[in-house]
Amino acid sequence: MKKLLNSFIKNDTGGALFFVILLFTLFSILGISLMTTSISNVTTSTKASQYQSAYYIAESGLVMAMDDLQTAVKSIGTVKEDKFNEEIEKIIDSFGNKEYRAESFKPISGTQPKAVVTITKNKDSTYTIKSVGEIEKNKRTLIKQFRIQWNGGEYIEPDDNSNPQPNILLPENLAVFTNGKIELSGGASIVGNIATTMNKNKNPIILSGGAYINGAVSYSEQRFNFQLPSFPVYPVFSTYPNKSWNNYDVVYNGDVRIDSWQANNYTLNLTDHASFDDIKITSNMTLYIDVGSTNKSIVVNNLNIENGHIKLKGTGKLTIYVRGNITMGAGSTINETGKIDKIMVYIDQSKNPAKPKEIKLAGAQKIYGSLFAKDANIDIDGGGGFQGNIFTGGSTVSISGGGSGNPSYIYAPNADIKLSGGGTVKGTIVGKTLDASGGTSVTYQYIDLTKLPFIQNNQEPPNKVEVGRGTISVDGAVVEK
Repeated sequence: MKKLLNSFIKNDTGGALFFVILLFTLFSILGISLMTTSISNVTTSTKASQYQSAYYIAESGLVMAMDDLQTAVKSIGTVKEDKFNEEIEKIIDSFGNKEYRAESFKPISGTQPKAVVTITKNKDSTYTIKSVGEIEKNKRTLIKQFRIQWNGGEYIEPDDNSNPQPNILLPENLAVFTNGKIELSGGASIVGNIATTMNKNKNPIILSGGAYINGAVSYSEQRFNFQLPSFPVYPVFSTYPNKSWNNYDVVYNGDVRIDSWQANNYTLNLTDHASFDDIKITSNMTLYIDVGSTNKSIVVNNLNIENGHIKLKGTGKLTIYVRGNITMGAGSTINETGKIDKIMVYIDQSKNPAKPKEIKLAGAQKIYGSLFAKDANIDIDGGGGFQGNIFTGGSTVSISGGGSGNPSYIYAPNADIKLSGGGTVKGTIVGKTLDASGGTSVTYQYIDLTKLPFIQNNQEPPNKVEVGRGTISVDGAVVEK
């Protein structure tokens, strides 16, 4: 026994192995314990981070949804209240569980978050927007209340606005009527009766170079005034929506772009009145405008027909309100060979009173319709022109060469009117003065004044219709549900 004990004590190899195993076990237990604690902390931290992130995701969803809502309400434009409410219902319906996903949020810890947004209408006519931020199983819900309000104003209904000034007495059965002198030279002629407000003693009518007047002459005519009809207040319509055709954006951000072969012969369907930024036509292309069976009106900033044509479809009439400029080049036409009473064009005044607008038509450029320009000077050269009636508050009207085949009523009470180069007018001219030369002629033709555009006689004033735009106001702060 003693020998065995001495042998075990002397042989310590087995003891060293025992202690090594013991230490390894202790360190393993300690490492596993630390690792478990670390993993637990990371898991807890990740859950807390994701829970907090869900709040920010819900908050971001609210912000983005409200931005989208603001844009949608603004896009309605200025409309009648019933139309506004109808559009709002469509917008609210579009927010049925609307999701903002990958395109809006970056992944968090490899997980793609999202916000789900809904809008409901409350009994008190307010709205509640709810945004649920989600990342994995973590959800946070935020709500906010807001109001959508329609703010009204007034404008004259465009269908009634074509005749804005009641009871303006225009001269009839006259070829020419002026508030000043009438000078004819170089073979110029007037066939029809003429009148001037000037006294005969002041010698207001001057003939020379074979010029003649075939008709009665009246002096000191005071039955008529030289008042322009009231220029209409331009209506405000919703912007026409974007439209693509033949893989080309023909209508984009309010612009009508007939400037590519893909857009040629495009038909702009007007189911309602509409507004545009610019209408541009080039390369001898054609834009068709279908007004359907009812009268339509459009408001456009600039009508730029560099080289092209506008043709009408439908049985209704079209009124074009131009805020800026109308320009026509090459052989451009509007409503060519169409009925004169199918189209009316209004041109607003220049922003610079010292520099009035100018409307110039030359060559084969023609508009088969009637024009009312608030202050524009008119220059018609080489056969171009309005195959209809012209009303203008401008100071000059010049017609050189060619002429209209249709009877026209040219009413320019503030203008010095000049005819030259063989220019001809059939109908009636009313102006401040008239200077005709070079074989020009004015021939009276009967025009039914009761059907003349821009004037109304003994009719009720136009109806006024209230229109307005929408605004959004927030009631209170964001609340977590």
